[in-house]
Amino acid sequence: KKEKTMSAQENKQLIQKVLNDFAEGNADPFLNALAEDMVLETAKYPQDILKIDGPYQGKEGMLEFLGLSDQFFEVLAFEPREFIAEDDKVIVLLYEKARVKSTGKEIEQDFVQIWTLRDGKIVHCKLVEDTYAILEAFKD
Repeated sequence: KKEKTMSAQENKQLIQKVLNDFAEGNADPFLNALAEDMVLETAKYPQDILKIDGPYQGKEGMLEFLGLSDQFFEVLAFEPREFIAEDDKVIVLLYEKARVKSTGKEIEQDFVQIWTLRDGKIVHCKLVEDTYAILEAFKD
């Protein structure tokens, strides 16, 4: 099987497309772009406050993470704003506004996603979030 190598620009276009579709409520292109061995690495949180730490693997893992996120947060805005690509990596700067369902408090954060691609599929994602702001919003 011949490896399908993608340029940094092609990787960037793929991530732009799937994240913009996701932001508009269509998760299918995003989920279909995940490699079977894809790993999602999340920020670490105190387990008594927020049980969402990864890592999560594959499409099933991503669905589990999204389901947990939905239990804790109501997303009010999710805006990918800048895409930076080099070799097999795409770094995305995003803005998010969300409400913590248990407290009603809102979080606004700029955060970073670091995507790694192989053969046109997503193999790794690391989320770098404002953990302080998120934890503060969980306090009564």
